[in-house]
Amino acid sequence: METPCVLQLVRPFDPSDAHAEEHYDTVARRVNKARARRIVVARELAEIERQFVEGDLVVRSGARRGQPLTPNGRRKRLARLLELGMEYSRLNDEERFASADLDRMNDALERWARETYGA
Repeated sequence: METPCVLQLVRPFDPSDAHAEEHYDTVARRVNKARARRIVVARELAEIERQFVEGDLVVRSGARRGQPLTPNGRRKRLARLLELGMEYSRLNDEERFASADLDRMNDALERWARETYGA
């Protein structure tokens, strides 16, 4: 039986390319953007989880502020909790993949520096 092959579908990073710095900056911005958004989502997710765990499901604003949520309000809050969980997972993956790209680029830069300027 043959062993399956895994092909890496990432274009190799060439530090000597005219657009190398722009490409590197784009990937670094992706990492930073995903990380910043993930932190915001994590805070909101933790707050809604806390509300469910502690039974603190009350209206947060408006005329009914402080009153218990209606069943429909609880359903919407639960839906938001699930949405945030999926968004958090997606952002975590985005950050992980972009960080891996950045690591590959840094490795290529180090290799290029050694080959160009010696070790």
